[in-house]
Amino acid sequence: MSTLYGDKFQTRDPQPAAGERIADVSSFCVAHGLGAEVDVAKDLIRAHFDLDSEPSLHVEEDPDSGESYLEISFATRGEADPLIAAYQKFTATWVRTVPAGARAHIRFTFSVI
Repeated sequence: MSTLYGDKFQTRDPQPAAGERIADVSSFCVAHGLGAEVDVAKDLIRAHFDLDSEPSLHVEEDPDSGESYLEISFATRGEADPLIAAYQKFTATWVRTVPAGARAHIRFTFSVI
């Protein structure tokens, strides 16, 4: 899978085993105090998007800064205009609900199916 970061693509290495991923996510969340914020993020995603499956969580590294962050990925159904409106509502609620310090450690990616 390739992800666009700024003006360059980065190809992800093969995903670690599920147990390693869970340990990495759990350790990262504990280290940054993100338990409640992750629950809020997943609840907001479910409330604002027509999901194909549950959001997935994994720890990623920013290719430019080298800093790690929690990436929450999901697949959603819909057309462009309603999805843009849903994303704007999601983002407004996210910013209003979660402190900036926690938001700095969480990023979202989604695909439209």
